[in-house]
Amino acid sequence: MAQDKTGPSQNATTQNSTGQNSTGQNTDQSAAARPQTAVLLHAFPLDARMWDAQKAALEAAGLRVIVPHLPGFGGEPGQMNSLEAAAQWLLDSKLPEEPFSLVGLSMGGYLVLEVLALLEERGQSERVPRVVLADTSASGDDEEKKQHREEQAQRVLAEGAEFIIKNAREEQKPSTAEQTVAMTQEASREGIAAALRAMAARADRRDVLRALAGRQVAVLALVGSEDGLTPPEEAQETARLSGGTVQQIQGAGHLANLDEPGPAGVSELMSAPGVLAELRREFWTWQTMNAQAERLHLTETRMQNAWTWRELLAHLRAWQEVTLARLKTAPDGAEPAYPAWAEGQNPDRQDLDTLNARIQAAAQGQSWAESHAAWESGFREVLRLARLPDEGDLTCPRDWLDGYTLLDVLRGSLAHHREEHRPGAQRWLERQPGFAPGNR
Repeated sequence: MAQDKTGPSQNATTQNSTGQNSTGQNTDQSAAARPQTAVLLHAFPLDARMWDAQKAALEAAGLRVIVPHLPGFGGEPGQMNSLEAAAQWLLDSKLPEEPFSLVGLSMGGYLVLEVLALLEERGQSERVPRVVLADTSASGDDEEKKQHREEQAQRVLAEGAEFIIKNAREEQKPSTAEQTVAMTQEASREGIAAALRAMAARADRRDVLRALAGRQVAVLALVGSEDGLTPPEEAQETARLSGGTVQQIQGAGHLANLDEPGPAGVSELMSAPGVLAELRREFWTWQTMNAQAERLHLTETRMQNAWTWRELLAHLRAWQEVTLARLKTAPDGAEPAYPAWAEGQNPDRQDLDTLNARIQAAAQGQSWAESHAAWESGFREVLRLARLPDEGDLTCPRDWLDGYTLLDVLRGSLAHHREEHRPGAQRWLERQPGFAPGNR
């Protein structure tokens, strides 16, 4: 099982070449500039509907969400003759004047980088304090890829998009292909061909990522674990160059948000009510899994990571203690009193292998009932304490958190359960004889 932290940097358990957490400098003041508007840019050859699930989640969290159809897609007239021209069209006619979070997947990610480059030219880079780059790359195409795109452009103009649809049905999950086929069928031939040529002609934008590293921009590189077009290594480079964080969506391919349409990554943009709602949902998801593990007498069975279910809950509970210590500082802003297994020191600045070994050693004498009760009471206490401060207290950067906020701490606790540990535990549980979906 991957090593992890619960805290401000929980969303990025990967490390860069220096050994530092890949959160980097640009997230230090992230909460001080948390916009209330999110802009989502779609992939090729789809349209704005690909973001329906994420749009609903963000709106439920109280954000304004703008999801434009790009020219030639979703009934939007025209075509993208270049990514630079499309970025100018977006800024001049579609995007708000107030600060906004900017999200793009695949081609949408290429366009995000062009928008950021254009804002830099206009001296308006402060308009985008938060960026999510999903299943995408900042590198330009090599000559072979450019030629392939040109061949596709010529073919779609001559034949239509049926060959693209055929490939989608063969390569994508059935539930994903069902959606992408409908969107591709509604795109114009001219729009698809122009987009292919625009992507082939795009500039290498790793310079944009490097510029982000020097500014107060929170960057999340999101990637499906099974993405073969822009694999996790591309996301690692994006995070390294931008000083951002990496989050993998387990079991997802290139269209990660459609393959696994849960809220992964979305919580990065959510305000406090949205994060609390996701934490409550996560609590009950784990309670359902705990009940299944207990019913099937699996709490002491070794999982694929060599931990038992009891040991996993003990691990989660221990890191909850860090979250609770930090939340208890909300009224006065004092430094927290960290748990004994961290020797009273900030665990983010200690060796994780050593800390997790201490946690497991302490858990050896616990029963399943004790571990489960401690985890449950700890999670309920997190939910209780998180409701007490106003949003200003939650979003105030703390010096002892290196500029992070208590809302970032809550996001870390959510990611620790939902992204770091639940996917593997859930898959293991579902493979066990007698497992019954939804049975408590």
